[in-house]
Amino acid sequence: MEEFWELDYFTHHRWIGGHVDARMSPAAFRRLNSNEGRGKGLKYELLIEDVQHLLDRENQESEWYQRKWQRNKAAVSRKPMTCEGVELNNADDSEDVDVFPSTSAEDWFEGYHLYRDHVEWMKAQIRNYPAIARPFSAGKSFEGRYQAGIKIGSGPDHVVLHGLQHSREWITGSAVEYLIYQLLVGTDARIPGYLKKYTFHIIPIMNPDGFIIAQTTDRLHPYVRNWNFHWNESLNDASSTDPCAFSYRGSNAFSTPEATNIARYLKSLPNVVTYMDFHAYSQLPLTPYGYTGERPATYNSYL
Repeated sequence: MEEFWELDYFTHHRWIGGHVDARMSPAAFRRLNSNEGRGKGLKYELLIEDVQHLLDRENQESEWYQRKWQRNKAAVSRKPMTCEGVELNNADDSEDVDVFPSTSAEDWFEGYHLYRDHVEWMKAQIRNYPAIARPFSAGKSFEGRYQAGIKIGSGPDHVVLHGLQHSREWITGSAVEYLIYQLLVGTDARIPGYLKKYTFHIIPIMNPDGFIIAQTTDRLHPYVRNWNFHWNESLNDASSTDPCAFSYRGSNAFSTPEATNIARYLKSLPNVVTYMDFHAYSQLPLTPYGYTGERPATYNSYL
């Protein structure tokens, strides 16, 4: 089915008789409306007629925003940022000086950013709030980029959050950065208590290599990361053995360093009370398990 219709699934079916959201090529859409396609009895509703048009418009808006952002940059002295002894600067950081304009929410959350600017934004937060914000890295990606993050708070219980595991879901990186922003400058009276009770470990870009590919080469590049919990088991056959498929599951569990690094980092923490992996599309809170319809014993505590 997936190969015949050239489907890129945005959602998967959740029950018999339900529906899926998927993208297909113009050629596949013509087949769907041909005698052959109609003979298969598939019913559909067209949600977006031209996805490429939306991507082109997004690119135009991003280019305008990047030009504005670059004009607003102001140079500051370069001070290599370290993650508990490990320098945070990546090979991508080719500029002679650290540069970063205003860090207000109105400026930063107005649009999408280049990978190097995300790194500079995190450095700026650490410089601006050294009493409560510290840098860390879960490890290095396949291409040698740091999975850089910020630790906020000093509590004994640990909360681990990350975005952009799937590289085309850009909004998740921004959403996670907004959580950082709120913990650092938010006015909610409960925040000081949270920072005494918890230590937040927040990684906006868990998959930096894939994010750069999505920004420079293939906007809808999925670059799925594979974990070791019931790997290759799924209720809805949501992954593929084809290395060229959008949903390729990898050669084996933990075949990529990014997921392995996160697992190792989680194991290094003494008391993890919350772990959240942010994704985009469907606007659903997802809880264990993905491989079975059974609910975990702790299900009610998630609600």
